[in-house]
Amino acid sequence: MKKNIYIELNNVIRDINSKTVQVYKSDNPDKEFEGDYNGEDLQKYLGIESTDELIDFMYVECPMRIFGYSSETEEGISFMVNEFYKKYRDSHNVTIFSNEIEKSKPATLMFLARMGILVDNVKFFPLNDFDVVNEQADIIITNNKNIINSKKTNYITTDKKESKNKNVTQVTSFKELVEDEYIERNEFA
Repeated sequence: MKKNIYIELNNVIRDINSKTVQVYKSDNPDKEFEGDYNGEDLQKYLGIESTDELIDFMYVECPMRIFGYSSETEEGISFMVNEFYKKYRDSHNVTIFSNEIEKSKPATLMFLARMGILVDNVKFFPLNDFDVVNEQADIIITNNKNIINSKKTNYITTDKKESKNKNVTQVTSFKELVEDEYIERNEFA
Protein backbone atom coordinates (compact mmCIF):
# COMPACT_ATOMS: atom_id res chain seq x y z
CA MET A 1 0.00 0.00 0.00
CA LYS A 2 1.33 3.42 -0.99
CA LYS A 3 2.06 5.89 1.78
CA ASN A 4 0.61 9.40 1.61
CA ILE A 5 3.17 12.21 1.55
CA TYR A 6 1.64 15.66 2.11
CA ILE A 7 3.72 18.76 1.34
CA GLU A 8 2.48 21.99 2.87
CA LEU A 9 2.43 24.82 0.36
CA ASN A 10 2.60 27.82 2.70
CA ASN A 11 6.04 28.57 4.08
CA VAL A 12 7.54 25.38 2.65
CA ILE A 13 7.11 26.12 -1.06
CA ARG A 14 5.45 29.55 -1.08
CA ASP A 15 6.54 32.49 1.12
CA ILE A 16 3.20 34.06 2.04
CA ASN A 17 4.43 35.86 5.15
CA SER A 18 6.91 38.10 3.33
CA LYS A 19 4.38 38.78 0.58
CA THR A 20 1.70 39.65 3.16
CA VAL A 21 4.10 42.17 4.74
CA GLN A 22 4.91 43.68 1.33
CA VAL A 23 1.23 44.03 0.34
CA TYR A 24 0.19 45.37 3.76
CA LYS A 25 2.94 47.99 3.72
CA SER A 26 1.99 49.11 0.21
CA ASP A 27 -1.66 49.43 1.29
CA ASN A 28 -0.71 51.34 4.48
CA PRO A 29 2.07 53.74 3.43
CA ASP A 30 1.57 56.05 6.43
CA LYS A 31 1.96 53.28 9.02
CA GLU A 32 5.32 52.93 10.84
CA PHE A 33 6.98 49.49 11.17
CA GLU A 34 9.87 48.50 13.41
CA GLY A 35 12.72 47.25 11.23
CA ASP A 36 12.44 44.61 8.55
CA TYR A 37 10.27 41.52 8.87
CA ASN A 38 12.42 38.53 9.84
CA GLY A 39 9.93 35.76 10.49
CA GLU A 40 8.39 36.89 13.75
CA ASP A 41 4.64 36.76 14.44
CA LEU A 42 2.96 38.30 11.39
CA GLN A 43 0.00 39.82 13.22
CA LYS A 44 2.24 41.40 15.84
CA TYR A 45 4.73 42.76 13.28
CA LEU A 46 1.98 44.35 11.19
CA GLY A 47 0.30 45.79 14.29
CA ILE A 48 -3.06 44.24 13.41
CA GLU A 49 -5.47 44.13 16.34
CA SER A 50 -7.15 40.74 15.83
CA THR A 51 -6.62 37.47 14.02
CA ASP A 52 -9.95 37.98 12.24
CA GLU A 53 -8.68 41.30 10.85
CA LEU A 54 -5.51 39.61 9.54
CA ILE A 55 -7.55 36.80 7.97
CA ASP A 56 -9.89 39.32 6.35
CA PHE A 57 -6.94 41.22 4.88
CA MET A 58 -5.19 38.10 3.56
CA TYR A 59 -8.10 35.95 2.41
CA VAL A 60 -10.84 38.45 1.48
CA GLU A 61 -9.22 41.78 0.57
CA CYS A 62 -5.94 40.73 -1.07
CA PRO A 63 -5.82 36.99 -1.79
CA MET A 64 -4.65 37.23 -5.41
CA ARG A 65 -1.87 39.70 -4.56
CA ILE A 66 -0.70 37.58 -1.62
CA PHE A 67 -1.34 33.94 -2.55
CA GLY A 68 -1.11 34.23 -6.33
CA TYR A 69 2.01 36.38 -6.53
CA SER A 70 4.10 35.18 -3.58
CA SER A 71 7.63 34.06 -4.28
CA GLU A 72 9.24 30.74 -3.46
CA THR A 73 10.60 30.20 0.05
CA GLU A 74 13.99 29.42 -1.44
CA GLU A 75 15.31 29.83 -4.95
CA GLY A 76 14.60 26.80 -7.14
CA ILE A 77 12.22 25.07 -4.75
CA SER A 78 9.58 24.53 -7.44
CA PHE A 79 12.20 22.60 -9.42
CA MET A 80 13.06 20.54 -6.31
CA VAL A 81 9.37 19.83 -5.61
CA ASN A 82 9.01 18.58 -9.19
CA GLU A 83 12.11 16.38 -8.78
CA PHE A 84 10.69 15.03 -5.50
CA TYR A 85 7.37 14.32 -7.19
CA LYS A 86 8.97 12.53 -10.16
CA LYS A 87 11.10 10.47 -7.78
CA TYR A 88 8.23 9.32 -5.53
CA ARG A 89 5.03 9.47 -7.62
CA ASP A 90 5.09 5.74 -8.42
CA SER A 91 5.83 4.54 -4.89
CA HIS A 92 3.88 7.15 -2.84
CA ASN A 93 0.80 9.32 -3.11
CA VAL A 94 2.24 12.85 -3.20
CA THR A 95 -0.13 15.71 -2.36
CA ILE A 96 0.36 19.44 -1.94
CA PHE A 97 -1.96 20.89 0.69
CA SER A 98 -2.89 24.27 2.01
CA ASN A 99 -5.27 25.61 4.65
CA GLU A 100 -7.28 28.23 2.78
CA ILE A 101 -10.64 29.92 2.38
CA GLU A 102 -12.43 32.23 -0.02
CA LYS A 103 -10.54 33.46 -3.07
CA SER A 104 -7.14 32.29 -1.92
CA LYS A 105 -7.93 28.92 -3.54
CA PRO A 106 -7.96 30.17 -7.15
CA ALA A 107 -4.98 32.39 -6.32
CA THR A 108 -3.13 29.30 -5.10
CA LEU A 109 -3.92 27.41 -8.29
CA MET A 110 -2.51 30.37 -10.21
CA PHE A 111 0.67 30.26 -8.09
CA LEU A 112 1.10 26.53 -8.75
CA ALA A 113 0.64 27.07 -12.50
CA ARG A 114 2.96 30.09 -12.49
CA MET A 115 5.68 28.04 -10.77
CA GLY A 116 5.14 25.02 -13.01
CA ILE A 117 4.45 22.62 -10.14
CA LEU A 118 3.77 19.12 -11.55
CA VAL A 119 2.14 17.48 -8.51
CA ASP A 120 -1.26 16.06 -9.54
CA ASN A 121 -2.96 16.16 -6.15
CA VAL A 122 -3.76 19.48 -4.50
CA LYS A 123 -6.00 19.58 -1.41
CA PHE A 124 -7.47 22.52 0.42
CA PHE A 125 -8.46 22.35 4.07
CA PRO A 126 -10.23 25.00 6.16
CA LEU A 127 -8.04 27.34 8.19
CA ASN A 128 -6.64 25.70 11.33
CA ASP A 129 -8.09 22.28 10.39
CA PHE A 130 -4.89 20.37 11.01
CA ASP A 131 -6.43 17.16 12.38
CA VAL A 132 -7.81 16.11 8.98
CA VAL A 133 -4.38 16.57 7.40
CA ASN A 134 -2.84 14.40 10.10
CA GLU A 135 -5.51 11.72 9.61
CA GLN A 136 -4.88 11.48 5.87
CA ALA A 137 -1.07 11.71 5.74
CA ASP A 138 1.63 9.25 6.72
CA ILE A 139 4.42 11.78 6.16
CA ILE A 140 3.94 15.56 6.30
CA ILE A 141 6.55 18.02 5.08
CA THR A 142 5.76 21.21 7.00
CA ASN A 143 7.21 24.06 9.02
CA ASN A 144 3.91 24.68 10.81
CA LYS A 145 4.22 23.73 14.48
CA ASN A 146 0.40 23.60 14.74
CA ILE A 147 0.30 20.63 12.37
CA ILE A 148 2.92 18.60 14.22
CA ASN A 149 0.65 16.97 16.77
CA SER A 150 -0.02 13.37 15.83
CA LYS A 151 1.70 10.24 17.09
CA LYS A 152 1.01 8.22 13.93
CA THR A 153 2.35 10.75 11.46
CA ASN A 154 6.01 11.37 10.63
CA TYR A 155 7.08 14.93 9.89
CA ILE A 156 9.91 16.49 7.93
CA THR A 157 10.68 20.15 8.56
CA THR A 158 13.09 22.71 7.15
CA ASP A 159 12.42 24.97 10.13
CA LYS A 160 15.52 26.11 11.98
CA LYS A 161 13.96 25.49 15.39
CA GLU A 162 14.76 22.16 16.99
CA SER A 163 11.89 19.86 17.87
CA LYS A 164 11.75 17.44 20.78
CA ASN A 165 9.11 15.38 18.97
CA LYS A 166 10.67 12.05 17.96
CA ASN A 167 8.46 11.93 14.85
CA VAL A 168 10.12 15.07 13.43
CA THR A 169 13.11 14.88 11.09
CA GLN A 170 14.80 18.19 10.37
CA VAL A 171 16.52 18.95 7.07
CA THR A 172 18.16 22.21 6.10
CA SER A 173 16.33 22.59 2.78
CA PHE A 174 13.96 20.86 0.41
CA LYS A 175 16.98 20.20 -1.82
CA GLU A 176 18.59 18.21 0.99
CA LEU A 177 15.38 16.21 1.38
CA VAL A 178 15.48 15.17 -2.28
CA GLU A 179 19.23 14.60 -2.59
CA ASP A 180 19.85 12.77 0.70
CA GLU A 181 17.05 10.25 0.09
CA TYR A 182 15.40 10.31 3.51
CA ILE A 183 12.40 8.41 2.17
CA GLU A 184 14.44 5.61 0.55
CA ARG A 185 16.55 5.01 3.63
CA ASN A 186 13.44 3.52 5.22
CA GLU A 187 13.29 6.12 7.97
CA PHE A 188 9.59 6.50 7.21
CA ALA A 189 8.63 2.89 6.49
